[in-house]
Amino acid sequence: ADAASDILDGMTEVAMVLSRDLTIRAASRGLALSLGKPLASLIGTPALSHVPPDVAAGRGEKLAEALSTGQPVSFEDTRGERWFANAIYPVLDAQGQVSRLAIFSRDITAQREAEAEAGEHRRRLASLLAASPAGITLVRDRPPIWANDAMVALASYSMEEQAARGPRLLYSEAAEYERVGRALYGGAAASQGGEVDT
Repeated sequence: ADAASDILDGMTEVAMVLSRDLTIRAASRGLALSLGKPLASLIGTPALSHVPPDVAAGRGEKLAEALSTGQPVSFEDTRGERWFANAIYPVLDAQGQVSRLAIFSRDITAQREAEAEAGEHRRRLASLLAASPAGITLVRDRPPIWANDAMVALASYSMEEQAARGPRLLYSEAAEYERVGRALYGGAAASQGGEVDT
């Protein structure tokens, strides 16, 4: 663990090396900062004793899995209001048996919050589009993949019928269908996007 201590000592990321009994043998400064404890006080202590019981139970299962299978284990969990992405890497001895576990953890709270905010924006937008009195259809390479109720009523075809019978269904004439296709997907419009009256 001396070499591991030298490597981890200056790391600002959360990392530690555990023995098979889950005792901390080496740890990073990032772990000490995350736990709010002196680095030296962590060495030789049970790793799971530094987190709440519910967190310890979940992490204990993942550590046991890595010990029994000898395979890396990745998972996400929370501690308080923080989200963490965790990776456990078994370290094998000369006989191929797991002798230690190397643990790395990354705070992904900001990422999770951004994803939640983006999801809320998408839900709000979907609600606005669905409630719009104007007929709106979302297409991908011309086939419709979503339409609001107003568009379904306007087209007189359900979304399932539109998807099954293809985009030509929404046009009364083949010439108009081709014109719109050229306007939206031909040349520069295909990469830059555009709009067309129909």
